[in-house]
Amino acid sequence: MAGVRLESLTKSFGPAVTAVDRLDLDVADGEFLVLLGPSGCGKTTTLRLIAGLETASTGRIHIGGRCVNDVAPADRGVAMVFQDHVLFPHMTVRDNIGFAVKMRGLGKSEVKRRVDHAAALLSLDECLSRQPRELSGGQQQRVALAAAIVTQPQVFLFDEPLSNLDAALRVQARTEIARLHRELKATTLYVTHDQTEAMTLGDRIAVMNQGVVQQVAVPLNVYRRPANQFVAGFIGAPAMNFVTGTVDNGVFRPCGAGEEIEIALPSETPAGSVVLGVRPEDVLVNDPSVRMARSTVDLVERLGEQTLVHFELLGSHCVARVDAARDVAVASIIEIGFRAGACHFFANDATGVRLG
Repeated sequence: MAGVRLESLTKSFGPAVTAVDRLDLDVADGEFLVLLGPSGCGKTTTLRLIAGLETASTGRIHIGGRCVNDVAPADRGVAMVFQDHVLFPHMTVRDNIGFAVKMRGLGKSEVKRRVDHAAALLSLDECLSRQPRELSGGQQQRVALAAAIVTQPQVFLFDEPLSNLDAALRVQARTEIARLHRELKATTLYVTHDQTEAMTLGDRIAVMNQGVVQQVAVPLNVYRRPANQFVAGFIGAPAMNFVTGTVDNGVFRPCGAGEEIEIALPSETPAGSVVLGVRPEDVLVNDPSVRMARSTVDLVERLGEQTLVHFELLGSHCVARVDAARDVAVASIIEIGFRAGACHFFANDATGVRLG
């Protein structure tokens, strides 16, 4: 296997569109890195640049220490699994899995050995004589994975491979991909907009927006210490609550609310306009130990083991995540507080950078 290094990688489509903007990224040998972000953020373009399916406008791509900018896709040592798994409908599963290595001129015995090994890894042994139309969506995705495995690439590239599966199959396929990575110890770049996939699969997550990497960190650090307001709002479901206000003499004053909230601020938090962020699980409802404000419940979503309580706080729509046993009714008055040490502060400007 091999690591991947991207140096000031840029891809522009004409003068008006920059899909990837001066991207610097190091992926260690054997690492599972997830590229996460909204549609149009440049994550798939980045994958296609690594694979050689797009040509970089500027910058360099290194795989295993070798610059591959001018290397043909077939010679880069990568295998890519796409969102729409492309299988030959007239071929059996065995022939689909072995097609790429057969075209490379490998002998029949070696092709058979690799196909059998990949099929065993993905529990496809009993499907080898079938055709794609006889398989479920999950089985078809596993065939596509097996077709990538038999090429024995240095790097695996996954472009939202589970997005066309239903919820139950996504969980199953996610488990299989995680197991495969542990067994193969392959360097992997995985593109998704699904936070659950990113948090559960990635050794690290690179969050992208508008072609720029916003933060690269282990999943829990991205969640607990987001680098800016974009990352804070994108990671987490429901999203982080935000309230705009000012800091003066260590006191946070929400804009237009006419009241203060006394919150312990990081010592380096500058005076001036800031954005306060707090995650739904850190909003306390009717907790006598911490009472900061009162509000009226607008909506209650009961989701089994937890309940989401929607309300207006200091002019902003907010959500609290509480235990399902809590009896909270629509239109009731609730006392709101924030868990100690759980508040985040961001600059109220274009950067939205984390303060403290």
